[in-house]
Amino acid sequence: MNTQSMLHPTLRPMRHIVFRRVLLVLIVGLTVWLPQCALAQAKVGFVSTQAVRDRFQEFKTAQQRLEAVTSDWKREMEEQLTAINVLEVEIQKKRLVWSDVERREKDSILTKRKRDREEYVRKKFNAGGEFDTLAVSYLRPAETKIAAAVQDIASSDNYDIILDKGVQPLLVANPRYDITVKVMEKLGIYADDLKTKQQEAVDREDRQKQDQQKRVTPQRRRPTKPTDGSEK
Repeated sequence: MNTQSMLHPTLRPMRHIVFRRVLLVLIVGLTVWLPQCALAQAKVGFVSTQAVRDRFQEFKTAQQRLEAVTSDWKREMEEQLTAINVLEVEIQKKRLVWSDVERREKDSILTKRKRDREEYVRKKFNAGGEFDTLAVSYLRPAETKIAAAVQDIASSDNYDIILDKGVQPLLVANPRYDITVKVMEKLGIYADDLKTKQQEAVDREDRQKQDQQKRVTPQRRRPTKPTDGSEK
C-alpha cells in the first residue's frame, strides 16, 4: 500500500488557516437603504486585510504560537508514518517465512497503526478540530482589532461598502479608495513606504485620466481663408 496517500489533505500552509475572518466584506448601513438606492451612488472602498496581517506584529506573534503547536503535531504524524513504513517493509520481507499466526498478528498491528494515525489527523486538522479551535483562540484578538480599524475608517471617511480584495478579487480598483494604509496607521503599523507607493499610484491614475480626456475632447478648428482672394 502506498502510505504517502495517507498524508492528510488538510495539512495546508499557514496562510490558509481555518479561521472565519471577522471581516471579509464590511457593509455599513447597506441593508436598510440599498433597495431604494442605486449601487452606483454608494461610496465603495477596498482594503487588503492580508497586507495588514503581514505587518501586524500581534497577528504574526499569534500565528507563530499556532505554528509552534502544529509543528509538534506534524512531527508526531511523521513518526507515526515512519513506524508504518518500517512495519510494511518487514511484512513484505518476512511474510513467506512467518507462520499464519505471525502474519495475522503483524497485519493486525499495521492496520491499527494506520487507523490510529488517520484518527490523529482527523482530530487535529479536520474541520472543527483542534487546529481550528486554536486558530480562533489565538488569532481572534488580532482579527477583531483589524476589523474594528476597518470599521472606524469606513465610518470616518463615509464609505458605504468596504471590500476585502484578498477575498473579493477586484478587476479594476482606483488606488484613491484603498484604505489599507489608513487601517495600518490606525493600528500603529509602519506603512510610510506603502503610503508613498499609493500616492504615486493615485498621481499616475490622475495623469492617465487627464490624458484620456485630452484625447476624447474635440479640438476646435480655425476657419480657413478663401484661396481665391474672395471674401464671404
